[in-house]
Amino acid sequence: EGGKIEGAEPFSAFVHRVKRGLEQALKLPEPVLIVAHGGVYWAIQSLLGAPFSNLLNCAAIYHRPPVHPTHPWFIGPLDSE
Repeated sequence: EGGKIEGAEPFSAFVHRVKRGLEQALKLPEPVLIVAHGGVYWAIQSLLGAPFSNLLNCAAIYHRPPVHPTHPWFIGPLDSE
């Protein structure tokens, strides 16, 4: 099966680990800066139910919670905010 690495943790376990880290980070005063590799961003996209997108190395992405329960999260380049 393509994309699997022998001995690697399952993606679901990785997403759970990222979620625990995000929960801790979001307890800090705003704004919160998270610096990580692309796998962490894929996990965040999964947690938010966002479509997967590949990022260029060192891309700065801004996430803003919904302003209303029916609105989606805003996800875009940091310079767009």
